[in-house]
Amino acid sequence: MVALNPEKIANLRQHATSQPDKIIAHYCRQRAYDQHRQADLALDLTPATVAISKNNLGKLVVELTDLLLERSPEGSLLQVKGHAQYDVYKLRLESSGYVPANDDLPMHLGLRLARRIVELHGGEMTHETTPNQHYFEICLPLANDAAS
Repeated sequence: MVALNPEKIANLRQHATSQPDKIIAHYCRQRAYDQHRQADLALDLTPATVAISKNNLGKLVVELTDLLLERSPEGSLLQVKGHAQYDVYKLRLESSGYVPANDDLPMHLGLRLARRIVELHGGEMTHETTPNQHYFEICLPLANDAAS
């Protein structure tokens, strides 16, 4: 298991992705299209080189985008913002009109997977829910070298 093997974690953290903005935009648009919510999506993303593989960044974005789209009514805005700040890439996914589904969010498999991906890459993830809004904020380390 990766979580118990420091060598595997170190190897995982060697991956880098340039232009995460394009990958994030691709997966957000795809998920919004699949749920007929293209008009509800607003993107504000800038390029950088992030210490995460393209595959894992894609998984992270898909899980969180799906969660927010599934739990918010059609017509409510999903804003996705990402930019480099200091030594991290800050990614924020925010849904207005969020409808909480009981108290099952901490047990949601997609959320647990997303959090684990972030942690394994040395990042942090926070989230907050109010009756009319939900957001996830992810901070992933910027890569020192060119991406693969």
